[in-house]
Amino acid sequence: MFSITSPESGPKKYLRYFIFLAPLLFLVTRQNYLLGHVLIEGWAILVGFTIYVMATKTYGYSKDNFLFFLGYGYLAVSFIDLVHTLAYKGMGIFPFPTADLSTQLWIAARYLEAFVLFSSSFMARKKFSSTELFLTFGILVSLIILSIMKFGIFPRCFIEGQGLTPFKVMSEYIIIAILAAALTRFRKQDEAISSKVQQTLKWSIMLTMLSELSFTFYTDVYGLSNLLGHLLKAASFCVVFEGIIARGLDQPFETIFRKLRAMSMTDPLTLLYNRVGFNEFSEKIFSLARRERKTMGMIMIDLDNFKKINDNFGHLHGDEVLLRVGDMIRKNIRSSDIASRIGGDEFCVILPNAGQEGLVNVADRIREDFHSWVNKADYREILDISIGFAIEDFTRPNPSSMDDLLLKADRAMYCEKSTHKRLQARKDPVESMENLIVQGC
Repeated sequence: MFSITSPESGPKKYLRYFIFLAPLLFLVTRQNYLLGHVLIEGWAILVGFTIYVMATKTYGYSKDNFLFFLGYGYLAVSFIDLVHTLAYKGMGIFPFPTADLSTQLWIAARYLEAFVLFSSSFMARKKFSSTELFLTFGILVSLIILSIMKFGIFPRCFIEGQGLTPFKVMSEYIIIAILAAALTRFRKQDEAISSKVQQTLKWSIMLTMLSELSFTFYTDVYGLSNLLGHLLKAASFCVVFEGIIARGLDQPFETIFRKLRAMSMTDPLTLLYNRVGFNEFSEKIFSLARRERKTMGMIMIDLDNFKKINDNFGHLHGDEVLLRVGDMIRKNIRSSDIASRIGGDEFCVILPNAGQEGLVNVADRIREDFHSWVNKADYREILDISIGFAIEDFTRPNPSSMDDLLLKADRAMYCEKSTHKRLQARKDPVESMENLIVQGC
């Protein structure tokens, strides 16, 4: 299967990258805390915006509702994180910045992130429009920022000289509890969410919980505990990057190529395999039967006088006939059998590990269904069906080739077709497949 990720990709791989970079970020932050803070938060913001772009631009192919919701959620979280970074004490971008302002924005973003992660587990089977999600998260972000920066109604989180407020500490524990609930949800392994994506999200949630825990006891926004919390947050986003972006990009492209491959092997009218699909599967089944010394059967089906249907009734009636025959074939074969439309009005069925009696039964059922239907149609005096089959037994010495098997089935089918013409000329009833076999067809 097509994949754009390397075999080494996984949460541990990206965590190794982060562990390698963490000491460098630590040294940068100790020399210039604001620069280190911008680098760490900038990475998380970049990941959040990238998740949004990837989720929305690939949704038309992937139809991944979980990722679609998560994309808009991370866009909202990243926007608040961006304001938090710009409002950090010492940045000098907003007028009258305080340590409380950036802390309020931080805790609001974490509440929103926890809410997104928890609620996303319920959204995998729901459908949303981009307008609905954009307005929902847009209103949430606007209310959060206005409550903090305009109306001043958001509770204080940090007091200079004293440290964290009870609200801030309690909020961190509430966020941890929400994340724990999200972790429990993802452990239920919803089939609508890829198991690999769920696994990486579990890692990310656990790292985020540790990050929040470290933010419960710092007294200085430039302190070591604060730095550790930011580093753990960056680590969680490293995991999100691998699980949602790297693997999330993989899924839509796999879907695209899978659909293209299916289209290249499928007849668009009957939805049976076409000649390309027949060639691929017939060779594989033939090789498997020869290797395991089993039997392989093949049934050829052709419509007599089909051209007259198109000429006398039109191509829409011809398409109806082909659809009906395709449905009859599909209904009367096993799930392990391969049915194909290999020509205009010619069909072929490959039957792994089938005997002569089984082939006769399948052929007779298809013929019976066809006559039952065509006798009620307007073209019952014109249309008929010819069926032939062949079997290859690989327990016998010197088995024939795939082409020989196809030729045998084709000859048997044309033998019945010629017999139909002779009988039709004499106005005799059509003989059964078993009588034709006895006669040497």
